[in-house]
Amino acid sequence: MARFVELHDSVNNGKPILINVDWIASISVSSEHTVIHIGVKSDRNGGSCLYSISVKESYYAVKEMIV
Repeated sequence: MARFVELHDSVNNGKPILINVDWIASISVSSEHTVIHIGVKSDRNGGSCLYSISVKESYYAVKEMIV
């Protein structure tokens, strides 16, 4: 069964978002936000990249939620 965590979008006025922890590829810290890298997003040219979301929660708060 999928497990979700609720985080808050730092770009979209802090609106809550639910993220399936099974889809999290990595977590990093930018100068202002924690960045969650999720799944794989395909582009028009057949390439792919990680979909990223900036959240208000700290890296350590997110880590506590998912570990």
